[in-house]
Amino acid sequence: MHTRRRLAATAASLVVASGALVVISAPASSAGALSCGIARITGSAGHQGAYASCDAMGVKWKIAINCYGNGVHYRHFGNVIKADKSGVSTAWCDTNGVIEDGGIDIVPA
Repeated sequence: MHTRRRLAATAASLVVASGALVVISAPASSAGALSCGIARITGSAGHQGAYASCDAMGVKWKIAINCYGNGVHYRHFGNVIKADKSGVSTAWCDTNGVIEDGGIDIVPA
């Protein structure tokens, strides 16, 4: 649990831009650094989304995006990736929503 809190604090402070490669410092109990490729995407109806492709992190994780649409701020989460797996987590805003500036995070699941 302590490792999860440390990763959560590190990931929560992460602010990424479109198409970024992010390297997160690993907790002392882990070996090496964690890396994620993050990109914004556009759906067929013009709605915005984002995905993160990350190495195995040692904790379950998912992408979170802050969206704005129809006068409302909201947060959507992507699919959960298992702790021992590399994978891709994807989240979408509603059809009329846009991702807010600095609104893409990697969070523990």
